[in-house]
Amino acid sequence: MVLLLAGCLFDTATYERRTAELTDADGDGFAMKDDCDDDDAAVFPGAEERCDDVDQDCDGLADDEATDVTAWFADADGDGHGTRDTTQLGCNPPTGFVASDDDCDDTDAGTFPEAADAWYDGVDANCDGADDYDADGDGDPSDSWGGTDCDDVDPLVAGTLAEGWTDGGVDNDCDGSIEDQALVEVGSLGTRIDGAIENGAFGSTVLAVPAGWVDDEAVLLASGPFAATGVVYGWRASELAGGPTLAFAPWQLAGHNEGDFFGAGLGWAGDESSPLVAIGSGGASGGRGLVEVWAGATLGAAPVFTIVGETAEAAFGIEVISGYDHDGDGLSDIVTTAVVDSRVAPNAGAAFVFLGADSLTGDVPASAADIEFTTTYAAAWLAVSSVGDTDGDGLEDLGFDLSVAFETGPGGLLVSGGLASGSFDAQEVSFAQLYAAGNAFSKVADWNGDGAGELLVASGGLERYLLPLSGVVTPWDDAASRLAFTSPSNTVTALRSDMDQCAGHHCFLLASSVFEGSRGGLFFHTPYWPETMAAEGSRFALVGEAAGDALGADSDLIDTDRDGLEDLVVGAPGSDAGGAGSGAVYVIPAAQ
Repeated sequence: MVLLLAGCLFDTATYERRTAELTDADGDGFAMKDDCDDDDAAVFPGAEERCDDVDQDCDGLADDEATDVTAWFADADGDGHGTRDTTQLGCNPPTGFVASDDDCDDTDAGTFPEAADAWYDGVDANCDGADDYDADGDGDPSDSWGGTDCDDVDPLVAGTLAEGWTDGGVDNDCDGSIEDQALVEVGSLGTRIDGAIENGAFGSTVLAVPAGWVDDEAVLLASGPFAATGVVYGWRASELAGGPTLAFAPWQLAGHNEGDFFGAGLGWAGDESSPLVAIGSGGASGGRGLVEVWAGATLGAAPVFTIVGETAEAAFGIEVISGYDHDGDGLSDIVTTAVVDSRVAPNAGAAFVFLGADSLTGDVPASAADIEFTTTYAAAWLAVSSVGDTDGDGLEDLGFDLSVAFETGPGGLLVSGGLASGSFDAQEVSFAQLYAAGNAFSKVADWNGDGAGELLVASGGLERYLLPLSGVVTPWDDAASRLAFTSPSNTVTALRSDMDQCAGHHCFLLASSVFEGSRGGLFFHTPYWPETMAAEGSRFALVGEAAGDALGADSDLIDTDRDGLEDLVVGAPGSDAGGAGSGAVYVIPAAQ
């Protein structure tokens, strides 16, 4: 009986063992007796060997004949970078082999990617494949090492390059001169909008109106004041880059009667909550003139109010100033002139400031101006500019151009903002009298980077004055530096000092519409110069396309492509491109 029980127990154990040996636990098709790891379905006889220290094919060897081996590259110089010249395959790198094959010289431990590379030694130490004699990568080796590049640290300078708008006023083509860049014809850049009425002088006045005044984006207004009644056209900034025409201008306005000179004066005032756009007609009402004012978004409908000139042949409204806040209340005031007002002296002129213009309605007489400036100098043709805070009182000041000979009286005056209401002789209330100067003023800016404001004032040339100014100021004694044309026939007729971008640099624009037989020229200068220099030595210059174009008669800045850089808009009222004297306006992209 005992023997029988023992026999039964033996048979059961054997049965269970044999059953287990024939069982495929991991489902890989091999029973445990043949599978060296029946818990891993990837391990079985004949399985694909992998580089993982596991014997997948159950031959007793791990990683032999693995299918995912890596290529290893000989690193003869021991710098951690190998070469394809000698390669081995394996799961692990053999001695003297590495994973990278990017060493361009495996005999030099100092040559490998990211190594420090010294120029002009003939060694490509960092293996980037660059010409070791072309440090700036412009494709032209240094002229000291067989190339024609005279400045091998500036990629915009090379003997193989041409001068151009983005050259920054340097000798880009290494020909030893910047003369080939100094007179670039304006027609080679940007877009030209042609006038359509003979002798209409389109482009006499241009104005960039800020976003929110007329439209959600900035709007350019440009006038042809001599076209019959005078005309004003307007385009959104984004419409200026695609070759706009007069026929499709969204805003088209005209004067009321022949000879009104509508659009001779263009300006904006108010603030974002009360935007105003003012257009002057200096010839209206028998030369008395008027200024029509629109609430910005209604431009093209009836004006909100009209300021009416009261003096015969005074040309009231011939000039309108934008963005000037006389009393510091945050609301830009309407400032206009009557340049041939003769009430005080023949053709002496007058200037008018209207405060709180957003509250005016209907017809407003010129005599209702809060502040009026006159002068006793005959033929002064009084003109005015907003110059910023020149006396440090926190208020914007006015710069007056009296256009009289300095032997007779001051060419320019500076008058403080914040004057109380009343009528004033501009000279009597001025805090500085600038002789032989005044026909164009810059805005106050820190031109030389010393933290103090400076003022640019044009006469025949251009003077840079340190602030504050007071009393009698003469360019020969008081100017910190002077810029002048080499030819006395070329004089400064306009000035822009608010240009933020000029080939990547801050600069100012000096215009001479009489340059080269009134062809006109625009000269871009660095904002600071330490002594007397020639205006023609500018960083860059543009000239009109033909004699008589008068390029630079007026200009403004507007961002047409929303790249954050303001593009230049400049008028050439003498252009014949659209008909004799029809005028033109150029839109010139900012230099980048």
